[in-house]
Amino acid sequence: MTRILLVDDDRELLTMAKALLVHAKFDVSCCENAIDALALARREHFDVVITDANMAPHSGFDLIRSLKLLPNFDLVPIAMLTGRRERRDVERAVAVGAQDYIVKPIDPAGFVKKVRELAELSESLHRSSKFAQAELNEVASCQLAMVLTGLTENGVLLDSDHRLRIGSQMVISSDIFNRVGIQSPSVRVTSCTEGKVQGSFEVRTSFVGLDEKNVLKVRQFLQRVSKAS
Repeated sequence: MTRILLVDDDRELLTMAKALLVHAKFDVSCCENAIDALALARREHFDVVITDANMAPHSGFDLIRSLKLLPNFDLVPIAMLTGRRERRDVERAVAVGAQDYIVKPIDPAGFVKKVRELAELSESLHRSSKFAQAELNEVASCQLAMVLTGLTENGVLLDSDHRLRIGSQMVISSDIFNRVGIQSPSVRVTSCTEGKVQGSFEVRTSFVGLDEKNVLKVRQFLQRVSKAS
């Protein structure tokens, strides 16, 4: 039987959602806050997690970040259950690791259908994880959504939802570099520290392979910005 972890600080909604899922033959455990949910996830196995976004003292976003740090939780689909509808909230949920987004008030039939889809995804992910695996050492790249918070002659400063390994190298794409007049630069992470917001990280980087001509363009851009301010 598929095990569901349901997290919401609204007891009435929690009771209703649990009843719907139990009737649909799911095994459901409920928590009213992120702290209890994380503790339960450390002790027990779950196939799907559904969490509210706005909870105190830790939000659903905080919970997802913490769950993703647990062993094997990369194979557990997570859906955000919330009344927020703005695109930026959807993008934020996906950025921290949610696979889906369920808007309140929930439609009973649609809610159960969505959970069934997540359960099927969970089963598929676990089946795939059992396939043969080849050990490789190849260069690869991926895209992470981050906020560029600063620019210096030596590199860029970033606000990230992900802890980045010191020494890792990546290419930074941003419209700011069109204004500077250079192509998207390659940078190396020189530091990654806890940010002001829980679950965020302040990342400092240095340019890699930026020639003197492009360094001069960065310097001139910084001077223009300084004069304008």
